Amino acid sequence: PQPFRCASDNSVFVFPTTAHYLKLTFWVQHPDVAVRPVDVRIWRKDQRIVSITVQDKMPVTWYVRVPTDHPEHPRMMLETWVSRTWRPSDYGQKDDARELGLKVADWTFVLEPPPGADVIN
Repeated sequence: PQPFRCASDNSVFVFPTTAHYLKLTFWVQHPDVAVRPVDVRIWRKDQRIVSITVQDKMPVTWYVRVPTDHPEHPRMMLETWVSRTWRPSDYGQKDDARELGLKVADWTFVLEPPPGADVIN
């Protein structure tokens, strides 16, 4: 499995960039997502770039253009939001009371998205 970070219901990430596009891969692990879909929203700075309803645990990948407004300090800010979280302790993992929302793969950057990829400019 690929390395990832867990986000809660609302999380903010600021990180250095190394190329023109961020390969943004995310998913949910809610045990009941098939019967209770999860709304996901993601912002790049103040611009909403993702607004979808997730109905399964499959990863979603989009390539997001890195802003170039501060080339001397190449950083990116993403904010994530999910309509609901879940706790592993509610599903038999009694020692894990974390509130889990979105899983986001480690940041990966590319110069250009692959042909046919979903791109957010």
